[in-house]
Amino acid sequence: MLAAESLDSLSQNELRDRIGLLELEIARTRSHMENADRHRKAAELLFRPPA
Repeated sequence: MLAAESLDSLSQNELRDRIGLLELEIARTRSHMENADRHRKAAELLFRPPA
């Protein structure tokens, strides 16, 4: 994916902008993972067998 893209032609400013966008995407991805984990845990509690 991103690792295969050449960075050789990018300026320092373009690289900084790219890092900023990647950091935003990382935060968005982490948030999605946390929401999915909360949803899964709630479903597990709802559908667990009676004790």
